[in-house]
Amino acid sequence: MHSTELQKPTHIRTDKYQLRLDLYWDPESIEPLPLIIWVHGGAWRTGTKDIPNWVTSCCQGKYAIASIEYRLSHQAIFPA
Repeated sequence: MHSTELQKPTHIRTDKYQLRLDLYWDPESIEPLPLIIWVHGGAWRTGTKDIPNWVTSCCQGKYAIASIEYRLSHQAIFPA
């Protein structure tokens, strides 16, 4: 059974905040995988880049996922 696992989290620094990008993919995949970019909901006010388990379960070696973190409206003026 294939699994989609967190691989090499990346950190991006802004003037005040450290923003993270998490990459998930099947480390046993030989072929390049299509990429899903996960942008969490929350109306720019709430939420985190953490992906629900059901998302990574659905991908099971078929897709790679990039989950991005962005500054929320109380941290920066829209668009953050």
